[in-house]
Amino acid sequence: MTKTRHHPGIASALAALTLSAAVGGCTTRESTLMRHPQTGEELFCYTREYYVESSSKDIAFSEACIHACERYGFQPVRSHSVYTPKPADPPAEFLVAVPARCLP
Repeated sequence: MTKTRHHPGIASALAALTLSAAVGGCTTRESTLMRHPQTGEELFCYTREYYVESSSKDIAFSEACIHACERYGFQPVRSHSVYTPKPADPPAEFLVAVPARCLP
């Protein structure tokens, strides 16, 4: 009878490679459509890209963008009518998430 040798290092590396290939291309991000009521101009605010579930930091990117754009009259296009705008300057770490149209 021939004995087969198993190499745990190779199996682990193969499993890691398979997992990274499966997860590697599966990122997503959420968007919020913003519209200026007087001009009709539209733009999007996005969360950061994430793999499985968004974190509070990912959502904070989108919120910083929304509040920055509210300073210039943009409003989120939402399915419900109850919303209180909170115009604010975006924190420096979130500037990359804010469209140029919503920056000073």
